[in-house]
Amino acid sequence: MSSNEGSSSTKSLLEDGSLTFVYDNIIHRLNPLTPANILSTPAHKSSIEPLLSKILSRKFVAVIIKTSGPVQETIQLAKDFFSLVSPRRYLFVIVCHPLASENPVFRITLVQSGVNMVTSNELSVESALNIAINRRDGPYQCPYCHHLGFEEEELRQHLPLFHESEPIKCGECPICDMTHRNIAVHVFHSHGKGRQTLHTGCFALSVVQRPSDKCFLMVQ
Repeated sequence: MSSNEGSSSTKSLLEDGSLTFVYDNIIHRLNPLTPANILSTPAHKSSIEPLLSKILSRKFVAVIIKTSGPVQETIQLAKDFFSLVSPRRYLFVIVCHPLASENPVFRITLVQSGVNMVTSNELSVESALNIAINRRDGPYQCPYCHHLGFEEEELRQHLPLFHESEPIKCGECPICDMTHRNIAVHVFHSHGKGRQTLHTGCFALSVVQRPSDKCFLMVQ
């Protein structure tokens, strides 16, 4: 397993078959990631653990797993990574895979393992990184991880990216100082660009039929 370090760019972040750490405008890439169990082998575990300890001592580290390998191998790779590093609030994990948009079970399984974002769009990786790790000097504090320095729209984008899978938090909104049953939902709909959206209460339903047993499913 080789590694290299340098300044960050989307092109260098998204080399296929690589595990990349991004922090303080620095990238540190480990590659290749094949075979899929490379992170669970004793030799590689012992070599990568000191590096992980050093990098993950920093706040807001992004981790990008870029692979086009089989779905099950990619899921196992994510599980192997989290066997070394438990999910934490200052760690933002992205899996970039060409089948991410086509396979909902794949996406859900990765999120349940601790992954924050699953995408097939390389441009969305760059956009998410700007939200996840850029330094800030705004007036607001995240009510979940208590990180300081968010502008209103930054906090609105930060909450679903970092804290979507966490328990609902009731309390005082850091922007308007009003108490709400679900702070994240309130901030998303009432602050930043959420204030510019007209909420009519309208919705759409779609009915689909499962080919295997001809059962119908209604989804919103």
